[in-house]
Amino acid sequence: MGTSALVLTLAHVRHLPALGPHPRPAWWLLAIAFAVAELCVVHVEFRRNVHIFSLSELPLVFGLIFAQPWAMLLGILLGPIVVLVVNRGQSPVKVAFNVALFWLGGALAATIFHALLGAQDAVGPAVWGAALLATLANAVLGALLVCAVIRLSGQRIAAAKLVRTLAMATAVCVTNTCLALGGAAAVATDARAALLLIVPAAAVVLAYRAYMAERRKHESLEFLHEVTRLLARAPDISAGIAGLLQRTLDVFRGDVAEIILLPSDQRSEALRTTLEQGGTVEPMVLADRYVADALHALVDGDTPARLLERPLADPLLDAALERRGIQRAMLAALPGETRVVGTFLVANRSTVGSFDGHDLTLFGTLANHASVSLEYDRLEHLVSQLRELQGRLEHQAYHDPLTGLANRALFLDQLGELLASGRRDYTVLFLDLDDFKTINDSLGHSIGDELLEAVAGRLRGALKAGDLASRLGGDEFAVLLHDVDDSVAVTRVADRVIALLERPFTVAGHEISAHASLGIVEGWTADVESAEELLRNADVAMYTAKNAGKQRHEVFEPAMHAAVMRRHRLKEDLQRAAERGELVVELQPIVELATGNVAAAEALVRWNHPERGRMTPGDFIDVAEETGRILEVDRFVLEHACGLAARWPSGEAGAVALHVNVSPRELQRPELIRRVSDALDTTGLPPNRLVLEITESGLMRDPRAVLGRLQALRELGVRLAIDDFGTGYSSLSYLRWMPIDVLKMDKSFVDDLGSGDQRTALAGTIAGLARTLSMTVVAEGIERPEQADMLHAMQCEFGQGYLFAAPLRPEAFGALLVARAAA
Repeated sequence: MGTSALVLTLAHVRHLPALGPHPRPAWWLLAIAFAVAELCVVHVEFRRNVHIFSLSELPLVFGLIFAQPWAMLLGILLGPIVVLVVNRGQSPVKVAFNVALFWLGGALAATIFHALLGAQDAVGPAVWGAALLATLANAVLGALLVCAVIRLSGQRIAAAKLVRTLAMATAVCVTNTCLALGGAAAVATDARAALLLIVPAAAVVLAYRAYMAERRKHESLEFLHEVTRLLARAPDISAGIAGLLQRTLDVFRGDVAEIILLPSDQRSEALRTTLEQGGTVEPMVLADRYVADALHALVDGDTPARLLERPLADPLLDAALERRGIQRAMLAALPGETRVVGTFLVANRSTVGSFDGHDLTLFGTLANHASVSLEYDRLEHLVSQLRELQGRLEHQAYHDPLTGLANRALFLDQLGELLASGRRDYTVLFLDLDDFKTINDSLGHSIGDELLEAVAGRLRGALKAGDLASRLGGDEFAVLLHDVDDSVAVTRVADRVIALLERPFTVAGHEISAHASLGIVEGWTADVESAEELLRNADVAMYTAKNAGKQRHEVFEPAMHAAVMRRHRLKEDLQRAAERGELVVELQPIVELATGNVAAAEALVRWNHPERGRMTPGDFIDVAEETGRILEVDRFVLEHACGLAARWPSGEAGAVALHVNVSPRELQRPELIRRVSDALDTTGLPPNRLVLEITESGLMRDPRAVLGRLQALRELGVRLAIDDFGTGYSSLSYLRWMPIDVLKMDKSFVDDLGSGDQRTALAGTIAGLARTLSMTVVAEGIERPEQADMLHAMQCEFGQGYLFAAPLRPEAFGALLVARAAA
C-alpha cells in the first residue's frame, strides 16, 4: 500500500499544478488541520476492530482546491502521525498502516480531482463535483482496505455490516465534503470566512458522536439480550461460560477473558475458566486460591466492578497478573442470591484506546445478567452432576472397579436374600487363582490387573443368565449359581470354569496360564445362619483344594473347618515365635565339587513349635508371607547367622562364606541396606563373606528400585545370588544388567540329570550361561554321587544337598569345620 502511494506520488501527483490563483496554504498549516481532524473522530466498531471516521475531508477539500498537491500530501503524511502515536497510543505497525492509507487516499483523490477538472480557476460546480468524487474515492478506498485487513486476519464480516460500513463512510464523506465546499467557496471570496467553519464543523462532530452513542446503547442492549439467550440455551455450565467469554472478548476487544467460580466453603476449591484471543478454552480448572480470594476482595462490597491497572497494591496478585501478561483489565463480581459466586475479568484491550466508563458500566451489567443465568444453570448442572454421582457411587458401592463384577457387598446381599427366602436351590463357588502372587511379583501389578480383567471376562462366559459373578478382592472370585440342586450340574460348572482358565491368556505380549482352585458349598446341604458363614465355608473348601494340589475343586465338609482353624492358630503362634526364642538357624554346607571342601553354608530357619515340634520353612513360610511376619523372620536369620559365621574357623580353602535368603517383601524395603550394614558392623563379619540369596520373582518386582538396592549392597562388599534359578517367570535378559555373582541351579534340574539328553542339556546350559556371564554356579539338592559327577563334568563348581550333609545345628556345623581343618 505504501509502495503504491509512493509510485503514484512520484510518477504523477508531484507534476500536478495548483488550481487557479487562490491563496496557497503552507504544508505545515495543512498538517495542523489534518491533525485536528484526526482528534475529532467517531469510532465505529466491528467485533474486535474499530473503523474511525474523522473530519479529514475538510482539510482534504481545502488542500485539493487551494494547495500545491505535494504540500497537501506532505500535510497528510505528517499531521496524523502525532495523533496516532501520542493520543491513540497505536503500535508502530498500525501507525505505518494508517499513514500509508492516508497517503494512498490523498494521492488517489488528487489524481481524480485534477483528471476531472483540467484547467479551472473559479470554485464552481465543476470543482464541487470533482472534489466530491475525489473524497468519495478516498473514503471508499479506506473502508474497503480496512475491511480487507480484518478479513485477512481471519475474522468474518457479515455482508450487512459491510454495506452499513460503506453507507456510513459515504454519508460522512458527503456531509463533510459539502461542508468543506461551502467553506471553500466562501474562502475563495474572502479568506477570513474560514473562521465561520469552526461552529458547523464542531456541530457535525457532536451530531456524529450523539448518533454513535445512541447506536452504542442499542448495541449494548442487543449484546446483553444475546448473552442471556446464549447462557439459557447452553447445554451445560461449561459451554455457557465458554460462549460468554468469547462474546466478551469480541465486544470489549480484549485479549483475555476469565470467570472464576468461588467455592461455598473453605474446604472446596475455586474453579477457573479462561479464554485467550485466538486460543482454546481452558475449562473448569483449579484456580490459585490466593488469586481467586484477592480478586474477590477487590469487587466485594460497594465496588462490584472496577478498572484494574498494574502495578497493583497487592504484590502477590500483581506478580500473578504480570506472569499472565495482564496490564489493564475490567473486573466485576458475579453476585448470587446470598453471596458473590464468582469474579469476571476481561483484560488487555487490543485495539484503539483503553477501557472507559461506558465499558465498565456495560461490563458490570453483563456480570449481573450472567450471574443470574450461571447461578441457575450451575444449580441445574450440580443437580444433574449429583444424580450422576449418586448413580456412580451406587454402582461403585456394589461393583469392583477393576473388573466391573459384583463386589463382596453385593454378593453377600444377594446371598443373604436367598437365605432369608428359604430357598436351597443355589450353589456358591469360591475361586482363587493359583500362584497369582508369583505372576504379580515377576511381571508387575499392571499385568496382574489385566490378567484379573481377562479372568473376569471368561468367568462371565462360563455362567448362564441370572448367575452372579463377583470379585471379592485380590485374586479371589465368587460365583452364585441360581436354580441348581444337582451336584452333577455343579461339578460341570466347576470343571468348565477350571478348563476355561487353563487356556493361556495373552497379556501385554506375555502368554500366561491362570490356574484356579475352587471351593464349593451346595445350598441344599448347607447348614449356616448367615451369608458370611456360607462364604467362609466356601473359602475353607477352596483352601482344601489348594492344599490338595491346586487346579481342582472341593465340596465343603464340616471337617475342613478344623484344618482352617489350625492354620489360623499357626498365624497367631508365629507372631510370638521370635519373642519366645522358638526360631533357630541351621546350616547346610556348600562344597567344592572338585575337592569336597566346605566353601560356604546356607542359613536355613527352623521353628521349634511347642505343640507341633520342629517345623521346616515349607510348613510356615507361606503363613509368614501372608501375615507380613516374614520381615521378622528375615531379620532374625540375618543377624543370628552373621553372628555365627563371624566365629567360624577358616575352612580348607580359606574363610567360609555365609548364604542368607532375602524374601521378596524384604527386598522391596529401602531399610534392607541399613539392616545388612548394621548386622555386619554388629557381628564383625567381613562383607565379602556374606552372600544374599534372592528369588527371580523378587528381582522382577519393581526392577528399577530393586536394581538400586542391589547396587547399594554390592557397594557394601556383599555378594548376590539368584536362588532356585530357572523356576521364575522372568526373562533371562535381566542377568545382563543385575549385579549378580552366583546362580543357584534349582533342585528340579538336578533331579532330572540322567533321565534324558534334553534334561541333562538344560543343566549344562545353565552352567554354560553362568560361565559366559562370569558367575559362579551352585547346584542345589544333590543326593546321589552320579549327580555330583555329572555336574562336575559340566564345570559346575559347587554343590549343596544331602549327599554332602543335611542342615546342621550351628554347633554341629562348627565342629565339622574344626574337624576338617584339623584333618
